[in-house]
Amino acid sequence: MNQLKESVLQLIRTEILDDDKKAFIIKDKYNCNYVTGYTGDLTAVILTQFKNYIIVNSLYTEQVKQETTDYIPIIQKNNPNETIAEIMHSGNIDTIIGEFDSPEEVCKNFNVKKAICKKDFITDKRIIKYQYELDCIRKANMISCDAFNHCLQFIKPGVTELDIAAEIEYYMKKHGSYHTAFDTIVVSGIRSAMPHGTPSEKKLQTGDPVTLDFGAVYRSYCADITRTVFVGKPNDEMKKIYNLVLEAQTKTVDFVKAGLTGIEVDAYAREIITSNGYGDYFVHGLGHGVGLQVHEAPSLSKRGTVPITENSVVTVEPGIYVGNVGGVRIEDSVIVNKTGVEILTKNADKKLLVL
Repeated sequence: MNQLKESVLQLIRTEILDDDKKAFIIKDKYNCNYVTGYTGDLTAVILTQFKNYIIVNSLYTEQVKQETTDYIPIIQKNNPNETIAEIMHSGNIDTIIGEFDSPEEVCKNFNVKKAICKKDFITDKRIIKYQYELDCIRKANMISCDAFNHCLQFIKPGVTELDIAAEIEYYMKKHGSYHTAFDTIVVSGIRSAMPHGTPSEKKLQTGDPVTLDFGAVYRSYCADITRTVFVGKPNDEMKKIYNLVLEAQTKTVDFVKAGLTGIEVDAYAREIITSNGYGDYFVHGLGHGVGLQVHEAPSLSKRGTVPITENSVVTVEPGIYVGNVGGVRIEDSVIVNKTGVEILTKNADKKLLVL
């Protein structure tokens, strides 16, 4: 962990802080975690050539000391800009580089000569995962797969969507998940046609499709998995939809490799579904990056113009959602390499399960 943070800090100092009159400012909490290891609320991280500061409310000073190495906690004043300006002045800083939109406002607020916007510098670095990050993501997905297998015994007529969601989350936390990567989705029957539906008091009925989308978090790193199962035998249309989504999903997982763009991968899966008459019912992008956030770069969608890199982690999650009928989504998280992928969610069966 510390070695990862030291490597990231050294990279910033090498590429950005090449003299002692420059400072790099981070305000995004996920980028802060990536660089420092600190997980609490903050005003800003300030890095100079020789010193590291984290500006926080007084409630978090001890947390900074325990979670970081060589970072000085600074208690913010009522006006956070004043606190930052004082650090700039005491360090004789004349150039600020970092996550902001308006260089003019930065110069005015912090009384420096120059401001350079590098809003995506850290975000872009986060795409390629270090080994420590990959190990954490593997662990988070292992917990998630185990939770899926555990909850299958509870999926039966009469049980509510909320019951299933609670069982998943309880199991994950009992087995090492720090919290959930996002609000757990459990939707059944015609409600499964809602890609991001919220679990409800609806009771499962015989014949219902049940879509479960959830993820554990291990040491700040997220998992993401979706499976759709059936309570009793599905009707012919839902069986057809399931098999089509499964075909698109498995073929696309085999297709993914470093160097392809998100547009290309999305189009590959979309063509399979469209050629079978369900293109209008695949209403979201194919996938997204996963790391400290459950949705981060790169994008596997029509907006994914950047080639996918080796050691990035992405999801492959086609879906078909037909109103008043039902929906199916199947999702794996994968580590991308030069020739293919490592599937992180392979321990959760994707075959059509009738419970």
